[in-house]
Amino acid sequence: MKSDEIVPRAIFGMSITLMDDPMRAKLPRVLLDQFDVKLAVLETGNDLRFHALITATRPSMGAVKAAVKAVAEFDRLPCVVCCPAMDLRQKEALSRLGIPYIQNAGNAFLPFIGGIISEGWTARQPRQLSQQAQRIFVNYFAGNWVHCNANQLAKDMGVSNSSVSNYLAELMAIYPSIVTRERKSKYLRPPTLPKAELLEIFEPYFISPVKRVHRLLCEIPVDTLKSCGAKLAGESELAFLSDLGHPEVLTVALSGEGLERLRADASVEWEEAPWYSEAALVIQEWAGPIDRDFPQVHGKKTPSGLPPEWLYVSLVTKKMPDDLRFVDAVDQLRESICR
Repeated sequence: MKSDEIVPRAIFGMSITLMDDPMRAKLPRVLLDQFDVKLAVLETGNDLRFHALITATRPSMGAVKAAVKAVAEFDRLPCVVCCPAMDLRQKEALSRLGIPYIQNAGNAFLPFIGGIISEGWTARQPRQLSQQAQRIFVNYFAGNWVHCNANQLAKDMGVSNSSVSNYLAELMAIYPSIVTRERKSKYLRPPTLPKAELLEIFEPYFISPVKRVHRLLCEIPVDTLKSCGAKLAGESELAFLSDLGHPEVLTVALSGEGLERLRADASVEWEEAPWYSEAALVIQEWAGPIDRDFPQVHGKKTPSGLPPEWLYVSLVTKKMPDDLRFVDAVDQLRESICR
């Protein structure tokens, strides 16, 4: 991506012109590998100048501080970090340090001219994602809904366009670059960050997709579970994706609709185990649908499994057991979904 495609052509009603910066010759090569350094002219009455540190990918705070410090040794002009992939936390960190930034034409912090602009949705950072916003993110992270616009998402999710706008606003409040605009439409932008970094940004906002857990006294035939859309879940699925040993009790996930079908089956003996008794089968009732099948089929003795991205969300949003083998297995799962 070219520098003039990253830095907006105008901001605060003033145009920005980029030129070659003599400062490049004075900076360490390691910094030039991370930033394209340009001399920017903000066309005010006095044509204010600043050094633009330009990158298409989210820079580390260490790299930003090193670059700003290096420039300050040679010149007193302000340094402005120009990056469309900054998330809300990074922008807050930069503003606390007094380091100017430009994310796009609607989000900038230029204290040396007294300019701060932030589109309204950047202030509505959620404590947790809603189930539907999380559904969009998990599918996006898995590579399913990249490039989808709001209309397509509404159709795939079975919700209104206005609802999708609200869900996208939740995601944009955490990481604005997840969405791009073309005319009046919003699209999910192809990821500009490695998967591990993207997951690190969103994981603190995850909410459990499991609405309720049912511990049954009696087993249910696998074919009956499959016919209702059951997916292998919990430790039963994790064992196939890590070094964790297979548990004795099967755990499966069902949507609310699938659970209703299962309970309506006359052949199913539905009796939940009291808290002090062992269960023969554990059913996770999910708050929403599971949008794609994990392609691996484990065999006739078990249903196919949850998508690994959904399995990870379901595991990290519950209290983790004090079992190092389990924690290591979850780490293995995280590593695999971030490849």
